[in-house]
Amino acid sequence: MHSKWKMFAVAATGILLSTIDSSALGVALPIVSADFGISVQNASWVVTTYQLTLTSLVLTAARLSEAWGFQRAYFLGYGLFFAGSLFSTFSFNLVSLILARLLQALGAAFLLAVNPALVVSAFGPKERGKGLGMIGGTVGLGLILGPLVGGVLTGYLGWRSIFWINLPISIFGILAARKIIPHQDSRRAVLGWANLFWVFVVYCFLTFMSTLPQLGSHFFSYFLTMGFLVSLLVFLYFEKGKRPLVGIDLYRRTTFSLGILGLFLCYAGLFSATFLVPFYLHQVLGEDAFSMGRVMSSIPLAVMLVAPAAGRLSDRLGNRWISAVGLMLSAAGIFSLILLKSTSSPFQVVESLALIGIGTALFQSPNSSSIMASVPEERLATAAGMIATIRNLGMAFGVAFGSTLFAFWQRKYAALPAEATFMESFRNVFKVTGWLVVLGIFTSLARGRLLYDRAGVIVPEAVSEGNRP
Repeated sequence: MHSKWKMFAVAATGILLSTIDSSALGVALPIVSADFGISVQNASWVVTTYQLTLTSLVLTAARLSEAWGFQRAYFLGYGLFFAGSLFSTFSFNLVSLILARLLQALGAAFLLAVNPALVVSAFGPKERGKGLGMIGGTVGLGLILGPLVGGVLTGYLGWRSIFWINLPISIFGILAARKIIPHQDSRRAVLGWANLFWVFVVYCFLTFMSTLPQLGSHFFSYFLTMGFLVSLLVFLYFEKGKRPLVGIDLYRRTTFSLGILGLFLCYAGLFSATFLVPFYLHQVLGEDAFSMGRVMSSIPLAVMLVAPAAGRLSDRLGNRWISAVGLMLSAAGIFSLILLKSTSSPFQVVESLALIGIGTALFQSPNSSSIMASVPEERLATAAGMIATIRNLGMAFGVAFGSTLFAFWQRKYAALPAEATFMESFRNVFKVTGWLVVLGIFTSLARGRLLYDRAGVIVPEAVSEGNRP
């Protein structure tokens, strides 16, 4: 087997490990809640704290990976994920499970930061899109398999069995990384702890913003919104210092900055849809959990099928127009949700979600390729970490923004019958969030096309001075 495919196999193992684990646990949360005798709201902290830790630490993990080498980063990532999974199987209450999940999140942060960087370095400039497209397809596969694996294991062996399967996979990942990934000399890592703290604060505010409808207080709404904006500005201020997590030099690269902005807008629009559609399926159409799972799997299924082809196309045709067309399709899919009625069939929902999924797949592989192409080779892990961070921030913002808009419209239409109130609020949310994705189209069109010579080196004339690696 060619070395690049061996490296992809190592990366794919880490991707499947983390995505299957996260999506499988989501299915098991009601069982965890009943087993520990806690509310569903309290059980949700098992997921929330994992996402908080993962998003806050992935940039730090990326910088450490660049200093220590990819092989050591994989050892640490798989090792921590193994330890967290082992402790999760022996958890005896909510607190012990959350602490074990924190270890898993720390391990996943290293895997998330290293996987794209490893694939890009293995496939080279001329096949960068192909490698990243296959990563996107693997993510889609993991998100599809997760609920199925979680349902089967929880039903037959109990929810703790979800963590059992992580143990042999983690051991395999460690052994494969040792054999396949070249050893690199390590150097001292210089970290900005203030930057790390403010990334955590930014994501905390975004997470709690998703609870605004439950808070029902204008004071808390303004407080959390202003807290998010202020903490974001403070983080950017510290990024200008001597110990940045990303570095102001990367933000000044047009392709890099426009790429991460487009990524944020894409996932903000996407998750406003994935958050609200299950409520429509259950409360309006009366679908059960199994049916809702099949409908919602339309997005990861489309991503799994389309992302590899999108990556290969971007290697041949460039990233600009493919990513723009992808966002056009995603925007069309979100706007098509406005046409849903209380008498619509689940198949109509599948059509809209599949269109969103196809658009997301066409966008994310070329967009990630352009971001990774805009940075020096020694900063690939930082770029990968930034992609993961912005993607998670976009997800959190999409849920927070969508739920806040939905609560606002529900109050406005409160005089209508319950079903009419829901449908009017549901449609109006997508009349707003769809435009987030439309804005993302312009970030794709504003980028130039990166061209390569026969050796796979970027042609200087094709790259503006601000984008030169």
